Amino acid sequence: MAKTFEVLGPNHGPDGNLTLSPTTMLIDKAGIVRWIYRADRFIERLSPDQLLEAAKTHLK
Repeated sequence: MAKTFEVLGPNHGPDGNLTLSPTTMLIDKAGIVRWIYRADRFIERLSPDQLLEAAKTHLK
């Protein structure tokens, strides 16, 4: 599934290797992806406030 969603990040792992990138997707009721966030580093995550703001902006 990671390959399908293209969430494998080159140089994102702790040793600069290929790893899964933390990814957040907002999908509407029709199943359409409206927003994707993928951090540059594997240890980064969205804050709850950032996610809420994205939902308000992209899921109208």
